[in-house]
Amino acid sequence: MSDSWIFLLAYLAIVIAGPVLHQRRRRNHARRLAELRSGAAERFLEERRALEAYAPRSKRAEWAVFGLMLALWLVLVAIKLSNAAV
Repeated sequence: MSDSWIFLLAYLAIVIAGPVLHQRRRRNHARRLAELRSGAAERFLEERRALEAYAPRSKRAEWAVFGLMLALWLVLVAIKLSNAAV
């Protein structure tokens, strides 16, 4: 199997797993923040402040990573095709 196909398979795995992991991060963030607001003990100094100030990455950032990986795959395919044509 060529390098470009391996890269494409890795890209597809990330595209499939990305939304699942994104939802899990957002759910865990909201759950832990709700626990802290209801009086749970903090695990580290200023955990509540950190959770309130820094939300998980947005869906837009996830798509930017996917687009970058697709662009890299297309560059690899173009290089491979140009080398094969010579």
